[in-house]
Amino acid sequence: AVVAGEISNLANQTTEATENITELINDVSEELLIVTDTINLVIDDNKLQYRYAKDTAKGFVDISQRTDDIKNSTGKLGDAVNLLQNANESIVDSIQTISAITEEVSAHATETYKTSETNAETVAAVSKIIDSLNSSASKLEEAK
Repeated sequence: AVVAGEISNLANQTTEATENITELINDVSEELLIVTDTINLVIDDNKLQYRYAKDTAKGFVDISQRTDDIKNSTGKLGDAVNLLQNANESIVDSIQTISAITEEVSAHATETYKTSETNAETVAAVSKIIDSLNSSASKLEEAK
């Protein structure tokens, strides 16, 4: 009877130990599920961060390309401004040349006008002399 009591006692202890082990295994399983869920969340977050980092890198590449485009456009604009400045200087030089030529033409026109007036006066004087000579020649003809 003592042995049977001991065996019964050991059987009870084994049952309790088995229940404790089962409970520990269940607790560890639950913790493992929590850890697995957490790891999956971390993996999802890492994937999302990777996508954001990739999008950000693409944005910086786009910014760099647009900055280069702006730099090139600015250079071309500077060249165009220089060409316009040179053209404006050429136009100003041409206007000054035309102005000087116009002054010379005006001066020559004034001189030509004065010379024409003098010539007209000379022609009028010569015409009077010719008229006088014609008159004298006619009188000499009549007097013969």
